Amino acid sequence: MATLIGPGRVGKAIAGMLGAELGAVVTRQSGAVDPHGQGPIYVCTTNDALDWVLEQTPRNRRCDLVFFQNGWLAPWLAHNSLRLGPGSAAGAAAEGGAAAAAGREAEAARGDGGGAGGAEASGPGSAVEVTLVALYMAAGPDGTAKDGLRTVASGRWAQHVSRTLSRGAVRCRAVGGADMYGAVVEKLLWACVFWMMSAALGGMNVGDIVARHRGDVAALTAELLPPLCRQLRGIAAAGAGPEAAEAAAALEAPAGAERVVAALVEYSVSISSAVPSRDMALAEFRWRNGALLDMGPTPLHVSWLRRAGVPAELLEGHGVAARAEPEVAG
Repeated sequence: MATLIGPGRVGKAIAGMLGAELGAVVTRQSGAVDPHGQGPIYVCTTNDALDWVLEQTPRNRRCDLVFFQNGWLAPWLAHNSLRLGPGSAAGAAAEGGAAAAAGREAEAARGDGGGAGGAEASGPGSAVEVTLVALYMAAGPDGTAKDGLRTVASGRWAQHVSRTLSRGAVRCRAVGGADMYGAVVEKLLWACVFWMMSAALGGMNVGDIVARHRGDVAALTAELLPPLCRQLRGIAAAGAGPEAAEAAAALEAPAGAERVVAALVEYSVSISSAVPSRDMALAEFRWRNGALLDMGPTPLHVSWLRRAGVPAELLEGHGVAARAEPEVAG
């Protein structure tokens, strides 16, 4: 049975897809995750609630966490001894093994006093593997869902996620860890670049952005991709497995940036009339553009952020104040 954390639009849509498989819903009023339970824990909260989610999840159940959040989660995962594993697109056999392992962990936890008293990861090498989802889905207030056609998942519960989303007519591929890191990078770049350009260009929709400003999209990608690749290599060097380094190598390949730009353009064309929310981007700034600013100087990026009207104090919070940046052609 699955557990769901998060009562928002995405959570409501996924609850409907889970149907009879939904065993428990955890909210700030309902208490913590059952340490003796089994099955995936679907985390559909905002990013700022993730620390609370971890507090509510016994250590023996953290291997069941399934994260649907946007933005760059890698530093938060590493800080909390969590990681994306090799992943698998092989099907139900891998999931069955994961479920059996989860059951053994739960039994062990019951034997030593429950999940909260279980063994805690003591370093990068003992980080707990979790499931990540790069979700392309629009959820309505009534629990309906519209497929964005690009959703992928990786981790022990990836196949479960794929089956669940299919009940809501949302396609999801289970992929390996390296492909997942690549998908997360693409989604982050889209979420950082297009709202910013739209706001800077007077609320331009994403279809017009790629038609009129594809060169600017490519220039921003060329600036932002290298620090992301450095972070991926750092993740691998910290002992989280080779998948992050494999993703970095693919992105750094001669045609890597071109493939990323093509993917950003393809998705934008598929939703050409969309105007990304500036308010949402600012609310998630720490996990989106702020995460990129924290990786080092990105002057072109900063210039577009200023054109988009990002408050100075938000930029200063990520060390931007003293940096100069080039003018961006209109």
